[in-house]
Amino acid sequence: MKNAFFIGNALLWLQLFEIFSQYLKLTVAAQASLTNIKCTSFNKTFVSFAECRLNLVQRGFNEYSISLKVHQPPIENVTVHLQFMKKSNGYHPYMVDTIFDACKFMNTKSNPLLKYLYGFLRPYTNVNHSCPYNHDLIVKNLRIDQRLLNAAAILPTGDYAIFTNWMMNNKKMARLEIYMRYQEYK
Repeated sequence: MKNAFFIGNALLWLQLFEIFSQYLKLTVAAQASLTNIKCTSFNKTFVSFAECRLNLVQRGFNEYSISLKVHQPPIENVTVHLQFMKKSNGYHPYMVDTIFDACKFMNTKSNPLLKYLYGFLRPYTNVNHSCPYNHDLIVKNLRIDQRLLNAAAILPTGDYAIFTNWMMNNKKMARLEIYMRYQEYK
């Protein structure tokens, strides 16, 4: 009787181990590190970058800060061209290439992709209300939230970039290029 109990428990543990190992095969962990940032102002009489820098926090772990000085407030009617790029003999569009009304998005937050990307930005910025903006726009010490990153886990290992062109009143005002390295672990 004792042996039957032991064998029953062993089978149960074997089944639990099999379920757990299947779960591990399906779970993908990932790590992304910021590698560079470039900020360009096309109309310095309207907006300029007071800060645009990448800080090394610890090995393989960076954060960036951006401060956009607004010389002629208020900022209204903002359109953003967002491109997600993958490096392969240069940077080329990968999965996302969209133009959206930033004021409308900040008012409704109805686009699921933009809402996901804004989730990375929200804790570090004063861009937290709809237009108009009568103040400088700041992103301070932004770090990639690994939990948000692991929630997606759809990217292959590689070098990526996010390019954004910011138009205000249909005039190109600024461009941000954020570069990162993405590594998935299975």
